[in-house]
Amino acid sequence: GGSNDSNNFQQIRNNAKGMETLTKYASAMTVAVTNAAMSKIGDNGNQCNDDGTTRVVSVSYSEKIINVQTDSENATSHSISAPTSNTIDEHKISQQRQELDVAHKASMLQQQLWSEFQSLPSHEKSTTLGKAKKTHHEFLEKVANTPPGRDRVLLMQSMDGEMQKLLVIYKLWCSQTSGEE
Repeated sequence: GGSNDSNNFQQIRNNAKGMETLTKYASAMTVAVTNAAMSKIGDNGNQCNDDGTTRVVSVSYSEKIINVQTDSENATSHSISAPTSNTIDEHKISQQRQELDVAHKASMLQQQLWSEFQSLPSHEKSTTLGKAKKTHHEFLEKVANTPPGRDRVLLMQSMDGEMQKLLVIYKLWCSQTSGEE
């Protein structure tokens, strides 16, 4: 079987289409491995800031060069890196549009919640604000005591609408009052 395998490999090496397919496959594998490696970056260290956001600790990039022997004298170099085609740019643009749409909707919802809060009578405002502050601190404590990853995602998904509303109101109230001081 060994000589048969080497004959198959020779046929692939001599076939430009076969080499292109192999190169694309290797490129896809490189991207997959890079993505997998990046998801593990910083797991051993403290990757969270005090405000609950995650910071990127480091990113590494490597590119493999393979030499393909076309005949006895000339060697052709192929670089195996992420594919660079127009479809990626188009995908990135449509993804950015979606993100902008989501951000716009979130902004509109925040404005609506803030207007509703502002229209409350003053005693209801202070009651709501007290609840919002308590909810905020309880939530931060829960997040701090929940390990990162799946458990935190489940915690975020388990929030009911009222809790989300109170957290947004408290956040907006904090940003409004810190601007006035």
